[in-house]
Amino acid sequence: MTKASLSLFCGLLLGFAAHSASAQGLADTPANRQAQADRYLQAVPTKELFASMVKNVMANVPPGAQRDQMMQMFTTGIDLDVVQKAQKDSLVKHMTADELKALADFYSSPLGKSSTAKMGDVTADIMPVVQMQVMKAMGGGAGAPAHP
Repeated sequence: MTKASLSLFCGLLLGFAAHSASAQGLADTPANRQAQADRYLQAVPTKELFASMVKNVMANVPPGAQRDQMMQMFTTGIDLDVVQKAQKDSLVKHMTADELKALADFYSSPLGKSSTAKMGDVTADIMPVVQMQVMKAMGGGAGAPAHP
């Protein structure tokens, strides 16, 4: 084998090795899962997600004392740092580093940010339907099955 052929062979071998390593993605280690979960939570902050959820839930609650109590509970009674820690722990437990990376990449992108901003409207649209179905299942809504 000539020096040129050997150099070409080594170059191809190194290129193949680099391509194989990148195709395999991130090593699925606890540290990589933690890092990617942090990236995801930066892209989709728990506090913003929770505020959007509260806004949508409260839109369906009539004004009055019950609404005021619910708003008080949501705004002061829930420790969102505890919720975020539980969310991160669950993400790290159930998802691979590559899955978390894909989520973080998407939600950090302009398309992901645009989609996230619209999810509150989607939730608001379907919430009355979900509530009606829950009431139906509990036997208290229109079209509920008759109980013997």
